Amino acid sequence: MAMSLDIRFPDSLTKVPMSRLKLLLLVPVFALTLAGCGAGIPATTDGSAGSTTTDATPPTTPAALTASAVGSNGANLSWHPSMDNVAVTAYIIRRNGTQVGTSVATNYGDSGLLAGTTYNYSVAASDAAGNVSAPASASVTTATASGDTTPPSAPGNLVATAVGEGQIDLTWSASNDNVGVTGYRLERCAGTACTTNFAQISTPSALAYSDSSSLVASTTYGYRVRATDGAGNLSGFSSIAYATTQAATGATLPLGALAHDGPATPEQISLILPVTGSLPQTATATVRYKPTSSSTWITGHPLYRIRP
Repeated sequence: MAMSLDIRFPDSLTKVPMSRLKLLLLVPVFALTLAGCGAGIPATTDGSAGSTTTDATPPTTPAALTASAVGSNGANLSWHPSMDNVAVTAYIIRRNGTQVGTSVATNYGDSGLLAGTTYNYSVAASDAAGNVSAPASASVTTATASGDTTPPSAPGNLVATAVGEGQIDLTWSASNDNVGVTGYRLERCAGTACTTNFAQISTPSALAYSDSSSLVASTTYGYRVRATDGAGNLSGFSSIAYATTQAATGATLPLGALAHDGPATPEQISLILPVTGSLPQTATATVRYKPTSSSTWITGHPLYRIRP
């Protein structure tokens, strides 16, 4: 029985009778798994199921990389975002050829440097399939020793509050320093009670930050923050604060098995997703996909059409 169903995508609203939803994903061909479909069927270049074609396209090189000294033993890096045929998942930061960190944001703060020393940095973008861009490069020379070796106190009262399925707001109380606090470095890890695998996500100067970078609904994240001063001294970390993003809104539709709808091309994959059982009058549809080798879901912006 055909039903009237509202299908809501990021930029459109269409109300039409339907019993099957066709998704045309304009992404390079690689193995896809569609959220909520149970066992997904890999998409392939010949339209057959069972074999996997991986994403082999690297992101573009980060643009406009700049490096500035923070006192005598620190440096701040910033750059413009890279582009990728699927999505950039992180940036890899190297100092004098050795990896010193990763960032999901377009900035990074380095510490523990020597006074009056020149350092060469490179930043490369990576995606969920493990492709890495060519690096961007920049150099910086730290200031001569100022005599200030006293670090700020650790920030206190870090609070993390989920305000939706894709955003967590953070606040903390100010650190103190014998000269002056110049900023903070915020790090994030994923998982209930995670205490390792932190990655820096921002270098805010204020006492609050809204994190909306690659968060997944119904997932717990841990945060910690520390302060820095003009000489590059770093405080200890705050205590870790945890928050769980809210569940995705809307009821779950009964779905049939995901199936191919014709052969794939290097630019697109056409899939049929039947909706089975009784249907509500309205529902919200969201599409996510990922390479089978990755644990990172990507929110799709597909072309689509509804047909009976």
